[in-house]
Amino acid sequence: KLLKVNEKKVTTLHYGIRLEDFINPFPLQYNQAKILYIGTLIRKKGVFELPKIFETVLQSIPDARLTLIGADSTDALSGSLSTWKMLQQQFSEKALQRVEYLGKIPYGEVKKHLCAAHVCVFPTFAETLGMVTIEAMALQKAVVNSNIGWANELIDDGENGFLVHPRDTHTFAEKFVEIISHPALSEKLGIAARQKVEIDFDM
Repeated sequence: KLLKVNEKKVTTLHYGIRLEDFINPFPLQYNQAKILYIGTLIRKKGVFELPKIFETVLQSIPDARLTLIGADSTDALSGSLSTWKMLQQQFSEKALQRVEYLGKIPYGEVKKHLCAAHVCVFPTFAETLGMVTIEAMALQKAVVNSNIGWANELIDDGENGFLVHPRDTHTFAEKFVEIISHPALSEKLGIAARQKVEIDFDM
């Protein structure tokens, strides 16, 4: 508004990735019902929404698993030294048995987990561009992402992923159940996600 860019023809050159580094040789081979979150365990990335989302998913898909990858952090709101310790208390005992937290791991290992994931979750409230979302899409993963601001530049809702507000945990869970229950939808979203990255985010 201030720069009056809406009055001019603007071409956006997004920051991108080296596509040759993100090739999934077996996009249809993944761990069934494995939901993957990658990012620092911190409140602004929506991690406290994950227990509610996952508990709802388990009601329909009891064999679902949630894997968390990323550094632990202190929580500014509560003063806790470990967000992970706080998160564990948010899950029911039964759900927690189906959650694994791997902490911060080498990037090469992160890619392996991305390839093995059935669907990726990014319920963040604050992001710059969301590079890990782009990387997941490049590896032909179905993604359910926050719908705030920048996310609308990454995903066309319903075409190459889903966009949901982080606080709408019920709809987040519904999207996971829909993807996991329909392999054709998972494949379709993954193919379209890769095409989106090739068009808009090729370095």
